Amino acid sequence: MSSNPVYTRSVSFADEQVTKTGLSPDVAGPHIGPYTLIREIGSGGMGTVYLAVRNDEFRQRVALKVLKRGMDTDTIVRRFRNERQILASLEHPFIARLLDGGTTPDGLPYFAMEYVEGQRIVAYCDALGLDTNARIELFRKVCSAVQYAHQNLIIHRDIKPANVLVTWDGTPKLLDFGVAKLLNAELAGETVAATVIGAQMMTPDYASPEQVRGEAATTATDVYSLGMLLYELLTGRRPYRLDSRTPAEIARVVCDSVPVPPSTAVTQVLHAPEAGSAIVPETPTGPPSEKAAAGMERLRRRLAGDLDTIVLKALAKEPLRRYASVDQFSEDLHRHMAGLPVMARRDTFGYRATKFVRRNRLAVIAAALVFLALIAGIVGTTWQARAARRERVRAEQRFNDVRQLANAFLFEVHDAIEDLPGSTPARRALVSKGLEYLDKLARDAGGMPDLQRELAMAYVKVGDVQGRPLTPNLGDTAGALASYRKATALYEALASGSVADAATQRGRATVDLRLSEVLASSGDTAEALSHAQKALTIQRQIAELAAADDSAVPIELRRDLVVSYTRVADLLSATGDTKSSLDHRRTALALMESIATTAPDDVANAGQLAIAYQKLGNSLGNPNYPNIGDPEGALVQLEKSVGIYRELTAAHPTNATLGRNMAVANSNTADVLLALNRREEALARQREAQAEFLALAEADPSNVAARNDVAIGLSKIAEMLDAEGRTAEAVRELQTATAIHLKLAAADPSNSGWKLALASDYNRLATVQAKRGDRAAAIENHTKAVEMTRELRDANPENVELSVAVALARLGRGDAYAAFGRRARGVPRETDLATAERDYLAGTAVLEGLLQKKAIEGTDVKTLEAAREELARIRADRAGAR
Repeated sequence: MSSNPVYTRSVSFADEQVTKTGLSPDVAGPHIGPYTLIREIGSGGMGTVYLAVRNDEFRQRVALKVLKRGMDTDTIVRRFRNERQILASLEHPFIARLLDGGTTPDGLPYFAMEYVEGQRIVAYCDALGLDTNARIELFRKVCSAVQYAHQNLIIHRDIKPANVLVTWDGTPKLLDFGVAKLLNAELAGETVAATVIGAQMMTPDYASPEQVRGEAATTATDVYSLGMLLYELLTGRRPYRLDSRTPAEIARVVCDSVPVPPSTAVTQVLHAPEAGSAIVPETPTGPPSEKAAAGMERLRRRLAGDLDTIVLKALAKEPLRRYASVDQFSEDLHRHMAGLPVMARRDTFGYRATKFVRRNRLAVIAAALVFLALIAGIVGTTWQARAARRERVRAEQRFNDVRQLANAFLFEVHDAIEDLPGSTPARRALVSKGLEYLDKLARDAGGMPDLQRELAMAYVKVGDVQGRPLTPNLGDTAGALASYRKATALYEALASGSVADAATQRGRATVDLRLSEVLASSGDTAEALSHAQKALTIQRQIAELAAADDSAVPIELRRDLVVSYTRVADLLSATGDTKSSLDHRRTALALMESIATTAPDDVANAGQLAIAYQKLGNSLGNPNYPNIGDPEGALVQLEKSVGIYRELTAAHPTNATLGRNMAVANSNTADVLLALNRREEALARQREAQAEFLALAEADPSNVAARNDVAIGLSKIAEMLDAEGRTAEAVRELQTATAIHLKLAAADPSNSGWKLALASDYNRLATVQAKRGDRAAAIENHTKAVEMTRELRDANPENVELSVAVALARLGRGDAYAAFGRRARGVPRETDLATAERDYLAGTAVLEGLLQKKAIEGTDVKTLEAAREELARIRADRAGAR
C-alpha cells in the first residue's frame, strides 16, 4: 500500500484482532452472519458502521451498517431498508456498492457494502495540494455518480464531504443513501417522509433552502448540495457560517443570506481562516508568507469570472434558477476547463470572443496579421458574419432556456407534487406553462433524438394531467387524447430515424397504454384494445431482448409487462371475451408475485401486486363469469389487496394515489360481501371507502376522478340501502351521485364514460323512485337512461357493455311501466302494459342478439331468461285487461 501521508496504515487480515472492545452495545457480539466485526468506523442518525471481515469461503473486507437499537421503529426500519434497496439498484464506479444484507440474531437489519479506504474529498485535495483544475476534475466524477442516481430516479439529499471518500488511487466514492428519496412515478409516493427542520433528515451546513423549509426535494436539491461541496473544494470554507443549530438560525442563514463569490471568499480565508480549513493556492509550495499571499491572489483570479458564476448558479435560492440537471452543472465545468463559453454566464459577443482568444492565442495572432492586411476588403463581411453568429448563439441559448424550463415544469416540479392531495390546480398551472414551452420546442426538435424523446415523455405527462381516467386529472379528455397523439408522432419519428432503442420502444408502449385508457373512456373499445395489445407486444419484445443479453430481466421491464397484461385483460372483459381476460389476469398475477418475491420492500412492486390481486378478485367475483365465478375465492384475493394497501397507506399517509387505491380495494371487497349476502359487512366496508373518497375530493376539488369515485360510492351505498328497504335514503344518495355525473359529463363532452355513468345513475334512481310510487320522476329518468345508452351504443356498436346497458335501460323502464299498469284500471292500465311490452321486446331482442354472438354469459344470460319470463307475464296481464 502507498505510504502517502493522506492515509493511515491498514492492518492485514492476519493482523486483525476480534474483540468486543470498542463495539457498539447495539450488537450482541463480534459476529453477524458470515461477518466478523473488527471495529466501529462511523455512526449516524440511523445506524452504526463497522469494519468487518467475511469469514466463509470469501475473505473480504466490508463496511457493515447495523441499525441502532432504539431506532428500530417501523418508520426508521423502512427508511433503513429503503437505503438498502436503493444501494442494491445502483451499480456505478463512483458509488460504494452493496454486497449483502440481512438481520442480526436479535432482529436488527444490516447490510454490507464495499469498504472504502480513503479520506474525505476536501481533506484529500488539501493533503495532496491539488490545484483548481484537479479539484474540478475530481468533483466532476462525483457529479457523474449523482447524475447516475438521478437517472435511476433517486435523489441523494445529503451530499457533503463526509459522504464522498477518495481512495488512494484518486477514485471518489459516494456513500450514505440513508435519507435518499425515490422519484419513480410508479412508486405512487415517496418512500420517506418529507424533510422538516429538526427531523435529522438533512445536514444543516449543506442543506438546500427547500430542505430547510420542509418542502419537497427534487434533483435541484442535489445540485445545490453539490454547489456547496464545490464551493468548499475551491475555497477551503463553506459559504455560510451557522452560529447555532436552532431552526430559526438555520432558516435565516440558509434561506436568506447571500454567499460571497468564491474568488472573494479565498481572500477572506487568507485573513480569517476557519478552524480546520486549508486553502491551497495555485502554487501550493512555500511558507505562508508573501508567497502564500501571492498564491492566494493567483487563486482569486483563477476563480473570478466563470467559476464564481457557475458555483453561484448552483447555489441559487430558487430551484428553478439552478442548473436543470447535475449533468448540465458538470458540463458547464467542462466547458470552463476547455475554455468554452459557459451556460451560466450571460452570452455576449465580448465574452465569447475572449474565450475564443484564450483557446486559440497563436491562431488569433496569425489571423490578426492577415486581418490587418485585408481589413479594407473584409470589414463589411466580418460585421455580417458576426451579426449572424450572434443571432445564432442567442437563438441556441433561448432554445436551451426553454428546454430547461419545460423539463423543470413537467418533470421536477410536477413529479414532486403529483401524489399530494389537492395538487390538481397546481398541476394544471404547470401543464399550461409546460404546454406553451413544449409547443415552441416541438417546432425545432427534428434531428435531435434526445429532445424528441424528452418531448414525447413530457406530452405523456401533460395528457395524464389533462384527462387520464381513474387518476387525478382535469377532465379534459379531448386534450389528453391530443397530447398522447403528439407523443405517438414523436416516437414514430424516432423509430423511422433508426433510433428504435429500448427506451424509445418502452416509451411508445406507455403511450399506447395511455391511448387505450382514453379511447375506452371515449367509447372506442375496439381501438382501445388494439392499442393495449400493441403495448403488450412491444413489452414482450423488450423483455425478450433483455433476456437474450442478460439472464435477469430488469424488474421495471417485468413490471411493465404486468401492467400491459392487466390493461389487455380489462378491455377483453369489456368486449365479452371473459375467458381470455381471466387468462391475462392470472398471467399478470403470476408475474407480479415472482417480481415481488425478489424485492419485497419495493413500494412499486407492492402496489402493483395489490392491483393484480384486486383485478383477479374482481373477475372471480364477477357474476358474468359463470364457469369460473368464485365469490369466496374472490374475497380471498381482494383481502390480500386490502392488506397490502393498509401497510402502504400507513407508511405513506399523505400519498393520495395510495389512499385512493386503498378505497377502491375496500369498495370492490364490499361488492363481493354483498354478493355473499353479508350485507352489514358490505355496507361498513363501502362506507370506509366512501370516507376516503370524500376526503380526497374535498382536498382536491379540481380532480374529476376523485369526484367520480364519490359518485360511484354513493350509488353503491344506495343499492345496499335499497336492499334493506331504506328507499328514501337510497333516493337521496342517488340524486347526489346523479348531480355529480351530470356536471362531469357537461364539462367533458368527449368522455363517453361520464355519459354512461350518468345513464346508470338515471336508471338506478328511476328504479327506486318507481318503488316509492313517484311515477313522473321514475318515467322521466328511465327515459333519459334509454336515450343516453342508445346514443352511446350507436356511436360504438362493437362495445358489448354499451349494448347490455341499452337492454337494461329498456327493461328498467319496462318494469316501471308494468308496475304502474298493474296498479291502474281501464285505459291507463292497458297503455302502461303495452308500453312495458314494447320496452321488454326491445330489451330482450338486444340480449338475444348478443347471446347468438356468444358475447354474453353469466348474469346477463340470467337477465335474458328472467326478461323472457317477465315478458310472458306482461302479455298475460294485457290479455286480462282487454
